Order: sequence, then C-alpha cells, then structure tokens
Amino acid sequence: MQCNHCDEEIKSDISICPRCNNTLKQHEKTDNIPTPPATINTDSDWYIKSKRNKVIGLLWIIVPIISLFLIPFLWAIIKFFLNSSDTSSVYVIVFRIITFILSLLGLVATVCILVGIPLGIVYLAKKELNPNMQYDERSGKKHDSEIPPEIRGWSWGAMFFSWIWGSYHNVWISFLSFIPLVNYIWWIVMGVRGREWAWKNDKWPSVEYFLEKQKKWDRWGLGLFLFSILVLILILILIGIKR
Repeated sequence: MQCNHCDEEIKSDISICPRCNNTLKQHEKTDNIPTPPATINTDSDWYIKSKRNKVIGLLWIIVPIISLFLIPFLWAIIKFFLNSSDTSSVYVIVFRIITFILSLLGLVATVCILVGIPLGIVYLAKKELNPNMQYDERSGKKHDSEIPPEIRGWSWGAMFFSWIWGSYHNVWISFLSFIPLVNYIWWIVMGVRGREWAWKNDKWPSVEYFLEKQKKWDRWGLGLFLFSILVLILILILIGIKR
C-alpha cells in the first residue's frame, strides 16, 4: 500500500512511513478484516408476547377454577339459611332461585375448566407479529387476503386440534367443532380449509415461515391421529379377547 502523505510504497505490517515518518491512517490497515455475517431473523425477532394475551390466558385459567370452588361454598351457605328459615317465607323462594342459578353457574364453570385451561395455555403461548418487522402483505387481510398456491393443502393440525389450533391462529369458526354431529364434518372442513383461514386471519412474515410453522402442527396432528388409531385397535382387540 501507499503512504497517504508522501505516496511511498510501504509494507502493510508497519504503522509509520520510513520516508516521511508520518503515522499511517488506520483504515488503510483494515483491508483484511472479515465482513460480519448478515443478521438472521429468529422467532424472537418476528414475534413478541403481548400483555393482552397474557391477561386473557390467565383469566381463562384462574376464573373457572376459582368459580368452581366458590360456587359450592355459596351454595352451602344459602342451603343453610334455607333449612333454618320458615318454609312459608318469601325468602325461601328467593333462596331457591339463587340456588338454581348457582347450580347453572357450577355447570358453566365445569365446562369452562375443560375448555378454558387449554384455551388459557394457548393464549399464554400465543405471540403477535412484531410491528417493527415487515410481513407478507397478502396475509392478515381477512377476505381481502391473497392466497398463495403454496399454502393450500391438507392440515392435520387444524383437523385434530380443531378449536385449539383455531384459537392460536384466530380462526374462531373452528369452535363449530363443539356442535354434536356437525363436528365430524367440520373436522374434515378444518383439514381442507384450515391453512387458508390461518393465512387470512393472521399476518405472516413469509410463505416459507408459514409453511414451516404449519408443518410442526401437522406433525403433532398426524401423531395424534396415529395414536388414536392405535388406541382404537387395542380396544377392539381387548373386546375380542373378552368375547
């Protein structure tokens, strides 16, 4: 290289020019410094956990459990006053109405525990797209979304995890799987249309990212399917042995 003061040809391993005794500029010695690698975006870059989802998740878990313990306690207190009061009193009618309402609330709380705990776990694990990151503008626009042909296909995750998968992907129509008899048909519909609905209802960084995430759901869904078949076969074998 050359000295920046007198243009003397000098070796690259010295810092002072032997001709003019001037110090060489530092940038002239950085030719061999390797270029740092490009930044690779990870899940923590693309997605963040929101406080809103955390609060909703905790409520779905805590409220039904507290209710299930609180309702029998209130029912016992009301039952005590009901037994100790005059049967002709108007209070007896009021207490019976309250007792009936508490019984209904207890039934609702029991159902909410069965549904709410998985739903709460889903919300606690759920993440939202980082607003500072760009996303595929074809996704997350509901009916105005453009469906890339690559994402079409069968979804084992949507079929076998139904409303759990739907809650994670904001596909609330998946809750139709709770309707008796309809659920058998709806599981198939979820398998066929699930990926498209997930693409429409959520913003995704890219098609490749979307497919990678759906593959993970598919592995677990297919595993659940094979496990169910295995359990069914074992039950049939046990029934056949008893006969």
